[in-house]
Amino acid sequence: MDRSGIHLQVKQAVGRGRLVQAMDILENSLEEQSPYADVLTILRARLSRVKQEEQLGAISVQEAGPERVRVQIALLELSAAWAEGKAVPRSGPAWPWARILAGTGLGLLLLASAWLFWPASSDSLTVFVHGKNGVRELPLQNRGAVRLIYGQAVRAKGINEAGQAVFNEIPASFFSAGAQVRIEVEDTEGEPYYNLAEDSLYNLRPGQPVFVAVGLSGLDRLFGSVQDFETGQPIAGATVRVGALHGHSDSTGWFSISIPEAEQRQFQTLRVFKEGYTPWKASRIPPQAQQEIEVMLKIEQ
Repeated sequence: MDRSGIHLQVKQAVGRGRLVQAMDILENSLEEQSPYADVLTILRARLSRVKQEEQLGAISVQEAGPERVRVQIALLELSAAWAEGKAVPRSGPAWPWARILAGTGLGLLLLASAWLFWPASSDSLTVFVHGKNGVRELPLQNRGAVRLIYGQAVRAKGINEAGQAVFNEIPASFFSAGAQVRIEVEDTEGEPYYNLAEDSLYNLRPGQPVFVAVGLSGLDRLFGSVQDFETGQPIAGATVRVGALHGHSDSTGWFSISIPEAEQRQFQTLRVFKEGYTPWKASRIPPQAQQEIEVMLKIEQ
């Protein structure tokens, strides 16, 4: 497999929250004693330290989240740089010195260390968009945008492959005492992702990241109608199943299945049965589309 394919595997593993697996994939493709391997060693050590501190109670789950995300982003940048045969990208105060040392192990070590531990700019803001299961779940990689809204002022940035939207030169008013900034997620390619926070309002702090959990709306119901394929007439009493859930079509052929939160998925499989008809099945139905499902049953031969 070429480097771009390996980088894709790394991204996919990070997107599923399997950070150690992503590191293993990259490490298995690196030459021993390469500068990239040295940087990866630093990232592993950083992740291990975060896990230990969390287990010992030295830091909370909320405090560990930002550290893991920083490692995720650094890993993705390292993988991308290796795939393209470039040095680790870096901007900020440490970059000129690292550029002088480019191509050496020391230069890349400096880049990784600076990236992980240099404080953010006071007029910048990074919004990390993750799933409801925590910061390791990244449902919007290179998809959608984040909007900051304060009064009439609006700022928008796209979400990158690490699930982050990076804002630079944020107006000072956004950080003023008592200011409540609304954060929304938009343009998610037709999938209705939304901010899970009750009011979506945040008190921003200069240089401090914000974590926004998102979920899909409309996952709680599948609905549609059951009809005879030949005549187009409604079929009453058909059994409609979604996993372990089931219901029946009424006299007009209409059905509606409510899906409890524990069973909600981005895609569902729908099965329909009626005596005298061939069973019907459709996979990967997106409930969030909120579209009527037309089930056409054929008479059993």
